[in-house]
Amino acid sequence: MYRIKLRSSDSMTYDWVSLTLPISSPVNYTPPSPTSISTPSSPPLSTPNSSTPSNSNTDTSLSSSPTTSPPILPNKPNTRPNPKPNPKYHNSDFHVYTSTNSAPPEPPTISHALKHPSWRHAMQLEFDALDRNNTWTLVPPDLAHNLVGSKWVFRTKYKSDGSLDRLKARLVAKGFTQRPGIDYIETFSPVIKPATLRLVLSIATSHNWSMRQLDINNAFLQGTLTEDVFMAQPPGFVNPSFPHHVCKLNKAIYGLKQASRAWYNELKSFLLSIGFKPTISDSSLFTLHVDSHKLFVLVYVDDIIITGSSSTAIDRFILTLSSKFSLKDLGHLSYFLGVEVQPHPSGILLSQHKYISDILLKANMQSCKPISTPITCSTTLTLHGSSPLDSPTTYRTLVGALQYLSLTRPDVAFTINRLSQFMHAPTTDHWLALKRLLRYLQGTSHHVYLGSNPISWSSKRQSTLARSSTEAEFRAIASTTTEVQWITHLLTELGFRSLTMPTIYCDNLSATTYSANPVFHSRMKHLALDFHFVREKVQAGSLRVTHISGDDQLADALTKPLLRPRFQMLISKIGLVPPSFILRGNVKDKD
Repeated sequence: MYRIKLRSSDSMTYDWVSLTLPISSPVNYTPPSPTSISTPSSPPLSTPNSSTPSNSNTDTSLSSSPTTSPPILPNKPNTRPNPKPNPKYHNSDFHVYTSTNSAPPEPPTISHALKHPSWRHAMQLEFDALDRNNTWTLVPPDLAHNLVGSKWVFRTKYKSDGSLDRLKARLVAKGFTQRPGIDYIETFSPVIKPATLRLVLSIATSHNWSMRQLDINNAFLQGTLTEDVFMAQPPGFVNPSFPHHVCKLNKAIYGLKQASRAWYNELKSFLLSIGFKPTISDSSLFTLHVDSHKLFVLVYVDDIIITGSSSTAIDRFILTLSSKFSLKDLGHLSYFLGVEVQPHPSGILLSQHKYISDILLKANMQSCKPISTPITCSTTLTLHGSSPLDSPTTYRTLVGALQYLSLTRPDVAFTINRLSQFMHAPTTDHWLALKRLLRYLQGTSHHVYLGSNPISWSSKRQSTLARSSTEAEFRAIASTTTEVQWITHLLTELGFRSLTMPTIYCDNLSATTYSANPVFHSRMKHLALDFHFVREKVQAGSLRVTHISGDDQLADALTKPLLRPRFQMLISKIGLVPPSFILRGNVKDKD
């Protein structure tokens, strides 16, 4: 059964769509050995130079050999007995790491990376993958109508528990130097919608299906380019026989504007060839119906989730996919797009605990005092309520990062939306409100419980100014009707049908009456399209709109600041559970 909660105030519309489904029970790091890498005077591209970079410029400040200080002249006394080296030329962090087991820092330049054997090894792995994939062909520079630069990017990958996973060096193209119509034409690439992800996970949980996760190795390198793109040779891998030649790309490479689109088309073509079909509702969701078995594939760039009614069919599909693309089978779904997936006797739990910890660390508030509500009820945020911030960059960075929390945290959707409305000119009041939200996240670690759970929610400002609360509510009903129809169609494509009529709950009596009233009032003429759209669906029996008391309106948590008792009561009914819920589940399972 669908349950849709609506609330509107100050020309804001907030939609919440929930889908009730039946509930059924449902890597330690050793640094690799140093590997050599070619220098700018390396041999041909296919056989990089095995000689290591020269150590003539290597810092030796940590050497145990004694040094002799120069004599101090009488007329120039030494006022700096222990001068600190210039960090621009002294990078001792890389040397300190050689005697520890912690993760090395990410090198800012290739020269720093070459000083560390583990990063050199990561670069070698990346280059070998490019060479095996026949990513480019060296051609004379006069053939290049536009030359795109290239650079190395270094990232340290961590597991969901914060431990070190691997060091990743990636060669990327400087896509900002591409020219439209010459280097690229189309760039759009679809990704899975959050509501689709939650819906498919809910179906898999309620039917106790297996959920597997795959990661495609060097996914963007699999896409075939349809345009002629020329790139400079990689730094550190310049061919000495053809030092002035450029790389004519045969395959897409990270950094190109059309790289993700080329990879998606490559994967889509393969899935279609083995019988999968993309859904009309979400083109990143592929389905396969064979006999009585269903198989669903969710694609988000190079991360893939597979679930279905047959574990044997899933294993066969993974084997077939591995014959086409190099991939890593990550086993059962546990960590996807920064979201931790934890099994529970009654379903699964989704959380973004590590992502929140990273945001708190970025804001230097990892030890702040927790608070029980995300926004205060005593003050109202305005545009000119206080003095503007001297540097709004930190505010914009943190608020932008917090928006991704809406994937699993509807309890902070309203607060994040309010803070986002002042990104162009934040003030000290907005900064204090942001710090309060971070304190709330520090004190809470809620999880979205996937069993009988919300599927889609939204907290955003209406695109038009409403003349009355009835108009604002009715526009919210029309928006929610669209979302309900989309979810219903997606369920139909997946082979499921709702046994009950979807119901929209609205706490505005006038808006509820208008949705079923065959008489169109003259004061609502400017809502003609929304009015006829909603009434058509109601009369066709596709849904019904029902009035609900404001005290029972669960969507209040997404529409207004609330005091602690009511706020905590509403978020628990929405589907958020505290960490103690996991402990209780484990104790029950143990007994």
